[in-house]
Amino acid sequence: MLLMGVMPVGSSSEAREGQVIEVIRSTGEWILPLRNGLVPSKPPLYHWIGYCFSLFLGEADEFCIRLPSLLFATGTLLLTMYLGYLIFAGGARDGSGKLSRADCRTAQDVGLLSGMILSTTYGFVRMSIDARVDMTFCFFVCAALFPVLVRLAWVDPYTRNAGRILRERDFVWFYLWSAFAVLAKGPLGLVLPAVIVFSILCYLYGWHIALRVCLRPRWGWV
Repeated sequence: MLLMGVMPVGSSSEAREGQVIEVIRSTGEWILPLRNGLVPSKPPLYHWIGYCFSLFLGEADEFCIRLPSLLFATGTLLLTMYLGYLIFAGGARDGSGKLSRADCRTAQDVGLLSGMILSTTYGFVRMSIDARVDMTFCFFVCAALFPVLVRLAWVDPYTRNAGRILRERDFVWFYLWSAFAVLAKGPLGLVLPAVIVFSILCYLYGWHIALRVCLRPRWGWV
């Protein structure tokens, strides 16, 4: 973290995002900050967060514009570890729905291993200290998938009633976090998690039930 401000901005991508943050600082235009008179290529969520950090740090320097990526990368890492733990725990339950001590320890090991794999992946490490929208986008996509994947891991695998596979509040959180992902990188923030959820439902329950679950009208659409 202390080294994030050592290296100067060395890519056009970092420069573009930093310039938008500086435009917000200088003009006060939050909704549609223009970069050299042009609409930025990415939605403004990352720039809003970077601007808020600049208020506390006093300037939009290298450290400031890279800090959101590091924080969201940390959040993504923690979500991945917890998700690995919960998915294994959901599959290892006995008939009473409880875990043995051995399975609980194994679930913890799975969570730690998930975090180790992600934290040693070059692409993840590189983007976590880069002033781009990707880590912000990645975090909210993971957050959108989290309640759905946990629910599917813990639901009775023989459940065929589409209404019982996922709860309404699972989709409320899914669409809420997807909305933030859209604000981070555009429509892909909804398309990507929706395709993942639909594919998993097709694999587990067949495409008829997957369509019924995904196309059912929900408040999350709003």
